[in-house]
Amino acid sequence: MRRTFPKVCNFSPISFLIPEESTALENYMEAHPRFCFIGKPSCGKGGEGIFLLQKIKDIPNNAMTGEKKDMLVQRYIKTPLLLDNKKFDLRLYVLIVGLDPI
Repeated sequence: MRRTFPKVCNFSPISFLIPEESTALENYMEAHPRFCFIGKPSCGKGGEGIFLLQKIKDIPNNAMTGEKKDMLVQRYIKTPLLLDNKKFDLRLYVLIVGLDPI
């Protein structure tokens, strides 16, 4: 959504799905060498497998080749919005009851 609607969806950090968007991530990292990124495996839970990186070579090889499940790499936010000194996320579920008419 951020790439499609950059003015409206600029509230979340830029994200890349690995291995599909590894070239785009590498280009972004080269353009912004001081940024820190966070890698999150899609099969993890409760913070398992999360790591910080600054260069594309810091990503495990098995993630780049697709041997493991996909991985999300995002720009790391050093000072996130906290509630009661804890990070949080909002999830919204929508039920679409019909498409005709929209």
